[in-house]
Amino acid sequence: MKRNISRIILSLPIVLLIISTLVIAGITAYGEIIIDDAMLVTESEDDYTYNELKYTIEDGGIKITSCDKESTEVVVPDKIDGKTVVKIGDAAFYNCSKLTKVQLPGTIEEIGQQAFEGCSALAEISIPQKVKIIGGAAFYGCSELKKIEIPEGVDRIHKETFYRCASLQVVELPESLTYIGQNAFTLCNGLKEVKIKKNVKTIVPMAFSQCEKLEKFFIDKENEDYASIDGNIFTKDGSEIVAYASGNLRTEYTMPDTVKKVGDYAFLNCVKLEKIVFSNSLEEICNGAFLGCFGLKEIKLPNSLDTIGEGAFSDCINLTKIEIPKSVTTVSSYAFYGCLQLKKIKIPSSVTAIGEYAFGYNYNESAELNEVISGVIVDAPIGSAGYNYAVDNKLQLAKDVNSNKGVRIIAIIMVLVIIAIVAVIIYFKKRSEKELLGDMVESSIIDDEDDDDFDFDDYL
Repeated sequence: MKRNISRIILSLPIVLLIISTLVIAGITAYGEIIIDDAMLVTESEDDYTYNELKYTIEDGGIKITSCDKESTEVVVPDKIDGKTVVKIGDAAFYNCSKLTKVQLPGTIEEIGQQAFEGCSALAEISIPQKVKIIGGAAFYGCSELKKIEIPEGVDRIHKETFYRCASLQVVELPESLTYIGQNAFTLCNGLKEVKIKKNVKTIVPMAFSQCEKLEKFFIDKENEDYASIDGNIFTKDGSEIVAYASGNLRTEYTMPDTVKKVGDYAFLNCVKLEKIVFSNSLEEICNGAFLGCFGLKEIKLPNSLDTIGEGAFSDCINLTKIEIPKSVTTVSSYAFYGCLQLKKIKIPSSVTAIGEYAFGYNYNESAELNEVISGVIVDAPIGSAGYNYAVDNKLQLAKDVNSNKGVRIIAIIMVLVIIAIVAVIIYFKKRSEKELLGDMVESSIIDDEDDDDFDFDDYL
């Protein structure tokens, strides 16, 4: 018994040592040991505070995560607690609407998505030369921003990066740039011209759409993918028009005959255009190509055309007449949706596919539904896709209209014939009455003459 107690007493240090080791290991593993005030928070995604900024420590560097919404001017330091500030995080300054000026340090390498979105008063900011990544919608709605210089090393401008920067007048694009995303500069109404460098390989549709003062694109002649023709963006071989300078003041535009394709949303909301002369080589009008071109009144599509894309002429509210060429096989959904004045549509039998709401429809906002435009007449051969579309959508057919016209004409003729017959009858009746009256008058005259021969003496 004493021997067992001795063994237990002798083993206690070993047990305590093992327990201590396990505790230390557990503390190390879970990061819960508190050494001093500097380590009250572990290096996780928890926020620290520096003046009006909040930040986290990420891969040994500082990422700014948010800012006081009441801030008007902010200076982001290059280091905090000895660690380098390398990133402006996603939505870090989101909707800081009072912010007018931000000074970023030269250590910044990345600006996250929506980093400055909604900073509507932001007028002054410089992007540091070390920045390689600018996230999508990073400066969305910075309506007071007048100038931006994108540093070398940035190869992509993502979707909506400078969307609605209405005061933006100067944009310096770097040689390193290869990609310009959808709506990257949409509604940048202060832009008058854009210079695109030689390494740009992709310009996504609507990248520069609805810039009401944008009159001209300049593209480096060494660019292997794009070219500027008459101030507009084309593919290098001239076969596709990619983007029309929407701020151009001209009312008429003639496409080069090299054009085989009008790209997606190429003329989106070009409201000043009243007439388009299409290329004689044109094969395809892509999705939304002329969407919202309010000035267009009448268009003549070329006989080379095969496909009209989805929403190609949607909301061309002053378009009055369209004749689909016999070369066309496909009219996609919403192709002429919202064309309020388009009442006469001629569709040949060559068209074998017509998408929903392609013709004769408009959106009723109050009722929140698609409704048929009254008075639309479709001229299409019986049994064709155009004919079936008209029947299925309860649109008037030209043949029915013509039949009704024929019936009306026959009815009018019959009325005129009846009127003529009645007139003749009345004429002859009156003539008979006149002749009868004449005979009676003549008889009366004869009788009077006989009375004149009466001799009173003979009477006596």
